[in-house]
Formats: sequence, structure tokens, C-alpha cells
Amino acid sequence: MEQGRFPGREECEEILVREAGGQSRILEHSRLVAAVAERLAEELSQAGNPVDSQLLWAAGCLHDIAKGRPRHAAAAADILRRLGWPAVAELVAVHMDVPLGGATPVTAAEVLYLADKLTEGSKVAGLARRFVAVGERYPDDPTAQRNIAARLRKAEQIQKKVEAATGRKIEELTAGLG
Repeated sequence: MEQGRFPGREECEEILVREAGGQSRILEHSRLVAAVAERLAEELSQAGNPVDSQLLWAAGCLHDIAKGRPRHAAAAADILRRLGWPAVAELVAVHMDVPLGGATPVTAAEVLYLADKLTEGSKVAGLARRFVAVGERYPDDPTAQRNIAARLRKAEQIQKKVEAATGRKIEELTAGLG
């Protein structure tokens, strides 16, 4: 095990492959979320909103290691705590429903949440496209539709914070990824 607040890239890959059971859709999605989270963190840091890009890469890589299990965010966080990575676990635990910080600065948890919501599978899709696709999975479930709408509003708020902090549109910030 590497020493530090979070596992290095090689160890993240090992954990991801082991825990995701080799499911290519989870592997591809997780790697893309890691890349998006890292890019957003780097851009925010350059703009004077310091966010740890390496921690976010690790959290992005590992956020869905328990996908398919009940309460997968909490289950993934439990795995990461047992492995000795509480800082990563803290971010992963809230990647499905992050508490919003104030107007500024953008938090690491918000970056991970947004990175996950900007991606659909192994593609950067943008919020509108991603949430339309999610909503189509639950057309007759009003509770799910309300939850989806609430998550979209939260993601839109975070996206506005990121764009305001960096002075750039999210499409520019994620260009070339997925």
C-alpha cells in the first residue's frame, strides 16, 4: 500500500479492477470521471480556487467500485475506509448527493459530483443530455423523476460555480476528454 492521504494511480487501478469485477462499462466510466475531476481541479486551482487534483483523480477512479450494490456510494466509501483511504472515502460517500458549499470556493466533493454528472458511460455528455438519459429510465416513477430533477439542479449550480471561478464554459474545460 502506498503511503499518503490517498492511493496512487497504480493502486487505484488495482482497486478499481478488483472491486468492479472487470466490468468494462464501470472501468471506462470511472477512468473518465477521474480525468474530468482532475481537469476541473487543475483549472480551478489555476484560477485561485485550490482543489487537490490528485485526490480528485483517485476519488473519480474509485467512486463506483460498489456500483450495482445497494447504496453503492456508501458501500464504496466503506471499502475505501477499510483500505485506509478516509479522504477518498469522504468524497466517494457523497458523489450521489453532495451537500452544496457556499457560493465559493468550489469544494472537492462538488467537483467529483459534477464530474460524475457530466459523464455518461465513457463519454462527456453534458448535464442536459446525461439527465435526459437518466430520466428516460424511470418514466413512470414520480419520486425518481423528482430526485433526478433535484440532482440536475444541484449539478447546474455547481457547474455555474466552476464556470464563474474559472471564467470558462464547462465545454471548454472538458474538451478533449472522452
